[in-house]
Amino acid sequence: MKKRIRIAVIEGPIDVSDVAPRYSTPHLYVKLEREYQLTHFCIKRIKSIGSIKNVWIYSIAHTPSLIFSLLKGNFRLFVTGITCPEAIIAFILSKLLRKPVVIIDCHWYWPNSVLSKLFWPIGRFVAKHATLLVGSGQVLKFWEMAKILRKGGNRLRLLPRVSTLKIEEKDVMLSGELRRKLGVERKIVLLYLGRLVKYKGVEYLISAFARISKENRNVVLLVVGEGSERPRLERMCTILRLNDVYFTGPVNDREKVAYFLLCDLFVHPAFTMETPEEWGFSVNEAMSVGKPVIVTSAVGARELVNHGTNGYVVPEKDVDALYNAIKVIISDNGLRNEMGYAAKRTIEQGYTYSHYVEHFSRVIEEALKTFHTWPPVDELVNKMECMHACMH
Repeated sequence: MKKRIRIAVIEGPIDVSDVAPRYSTPHLYVKLEREYQLTHFCIKRIKSIGSIKNVWIYSIAHTPSLIFSLLKGNFRLFVTGITCPEAIIAFILSKLLRKPVVIIDCHWYWPNSVLSKLFWPIGRFVAKHATLLVGSGQVLKFWEMAKILRKGGNRLRLLPRVSTLKIEEKDVMLSGELRRKLGVERKIVLLYLGRLVKYKGVEYLISAFARISKENRNVVLLVVGEGSERPRLERMCTILRLNDVYFTGPVNDREKVAYFLLCDLFVHPAFTMETPEEWGFSVNEAMSVGKPVIVTSAVGARELVNHGTNGYVVPEKDVDALYNAIKVIISDNGLRNEMGYAAKRTIEQGYTYSHYVEHFSRVIEEALKTFHTWPPVDELVNKMECMHACMH
């Protein structure tokens, strides 16, 4: 077993009430704990933080405590993001203390807002001077295209974005019960699962389904989730006289697995508003249980989709393209099964939690090898302790 090196993982604040369970606990790091001593810094709030501006205000308010904790911990490596105050603090401390810093970026775009434009020089500087920058394939392409990090450079590393479902016998049984309860035992089931908010693009899926429904009465659409757009989407279905669209409301984790199992095709129709969809873990989850998927070009997880093999990628807001893709898949049982098998292989071959841990472990080892000496920080820590005591 490797020596348990102290590593700080720093993230921005999150709203516990508005995220999936995978974000409320750092469970991706559990296996890494066997080899490294990880300390996870993440402010959790029960109530919504709100706007990006409020996120920054809330983060800055906790800055002194975070600085003190990071200095006191005498960490060998910092792992953080790029677009929050906590990340900037961790980056600055890494340079002052001559410690390696790994930046994990999730964005394959740069937001087109005033705050983001002002932050761009800082983000660019952090990316350029990080020990290693890691992210999905599209994230790495973004930084290459931005000409911040050279293509094929030695500081870019791939880190797959993962979320897989564990299937138990009770999930299969529940899936069958739901099919019977909804009366869709012999129907082809299209599924959307996620928040019902504007940029998720469910209205375009409903428009495409309306055309499908006129041609094939053996197809139903399940809309699983809750959000501010639900009343408008339900009115839309009423106006279009769609009787085969079912809104289930929010579901728990076990029900979520069952809904993925009972569907025949998963669709993620997000479009770009202020930003596109950063990723879309529901795509991973659908593919992990062997379902073909259709996503738009505004979905980050589109890099999982091999067009025509395990699903389709269609232009955002394009009802015609969405309709045609759905029609092709639901019209051919053999093709649908083949795409489902291919989807599951995609996840098994590169997007499981084991793959994440394997990639992350290599990143940690590479970052640590770049620093061979560790300067003492006792004097700096003592000063910070005095400052912290004075503040309280």
